[in-house]
Amino acid sequence: MNRMQCYRLGVTAAVLSVLLGGTGFAQNGAPAELSPAEQAGAQQGFRITPVRPIAELRAEALKATPPDEHGTFERSELVEFTDRGGWRKLDIRYASANNFLGEPVYEQARAFLQLPAFSALVRVNRKVREEGHGLLVYDAYRPWYVTKIFWEATPENKREFVADPAQGSSHNRGCAVDLTLYDLKTGAAVAMPSEYDEMTPRAYADYAGGAQEEREHRRILREAMESEGFVQRPNEWWHYDYKDCQKYQILNLPFDRVPDPIYAIGKGVSAPKILNREEPSFTDDARIEKVQGNVMLDLVVGADGNPRDISLVRGLGHGLDEESIRAVKQWTFEPAKKDGNPVAVAISIEVGFKLYPSHEPVKHLSVKDPSVPKILKRTDAEFSDEARVRKIQGSVILDLVVGVDGIPRDISVVKGLGHGLDEEAIKAVKQWTFEPARKDGKPVPVKIRVEVAFKLY
Repeated sequence: MNRMQCYRLGVTAAVLSVLLGGTGFAQNGAPAELSPAEQAGAQQGFRITPVRPIAELRAEALKATPPDEHGTFERSELVEFTDRGGWRKLDIRYASANNFLGEPVYEQARAFLQLPAFSALVRVNRKVREEGHGLLVYDAYRPWYVTKIFWEATPENKREFVADPAQGSSHNRGCAVDLTLYDLKTGAAVAMPSEYDEMTPRAYADYAGGAQEEREHRRILREAMESEGFVQRPNEWWHYDYKDCQKYQILNLPFDRVPDPIYAIGKGVSAPKILNREEPSFTDDARIEKVQGNVMLDLVVGADGNPRDISLVRGLGHGLDEESIRAVKQWTFEPAKKDGNPVAVAISIEVGFKLYPSHEPVKHLSVKDPSVPKILKRTDAEFSDEARVRKIQGSVILDLVVGVDGIPRDISVVKGLGHGLDEEAIKAVKQWTFEPARKDGKPVPVKIRVEVAFKLY
């Protein structure tokens, strides 16, 4: 009987389900004084008196035409937000009376962003979570006719806070978002120097007044947003434009007419499930240089279950980025569903490349050593209900033997997480199949180590 050899598999891949220093602006000295009316309005929720009735302005705006634009534009792919409850919230002010006009302008409380901007906002959300915050979104894509209503309703001395419809708004292109932070523990929006949509100097991004805590919250939001390619509007601390805004055309579509929207995973939208996974391989250069870590990719899983629009978020180089994209292009999914129907969703995935340490000296492969077995079919492990409730995440490491038939056996836990995840990891790995290791051209049993990752995003 052949003696079993012990090697470590060097690649893991885990799906991340998704879907949100210096100030960047110079301080302008002492804070400007606010009138008593402005102070009272800010405390109660800022309001203006519309120049003309909103119903009248709406009727005119719906008949108007956006400005002509010439040139080549990127294809619009609007992603609809979902309220994840635990880490991202929606408070679509213009669908309620709680806005500067004092009455609803949107017919539906929905929010959309172009795919690259949405993916960047998801990354922002991960960063602010580390400081105990979530993102609270007030507005995103805005049909052009609404921009025209805002402009015509606003007195001339306040029009620095609204976009000129003759030029269009970055909101109209689906590349702007109005938002703030909220406290993950309390669920309450954090204090900022002004209220949302407050048309006073306190709304300026460089306003030097207010409490230190308010300015600190503003700084945290700004640094996180700027790190992912957003630019803050100088006169509105809550307004951020994505860097590629001008690549998209002005849109005038009501929310219910957005064609084939891409969704974020959340309430009412299920996550896609991997059916077939192509495993990436270490490149020779990466193995020689002992490069390991994670490659993060953004992509869309279409209603047909196929991945598309794959882009690199964070790479490792040494050929591993290209290897990750090559592998993921060959994955197939059971598509996400909304109301029982398959839909396209935007997700992020992380492809992990790891060279596992051993308590034993690592033996280098030679022509006389058996080859490392290759995973042919992988079943993903499921979160247990207890682990999901307790928000347990991490990795379960297993030792096992891959037999000459390519079937795993003798599975044991090296490092566990408890809460039912160890059992789920073993259950999944039992269903894996391998191309067996070989020695002198013949299949042989080998002992290997694998890692099963559990991550909540």
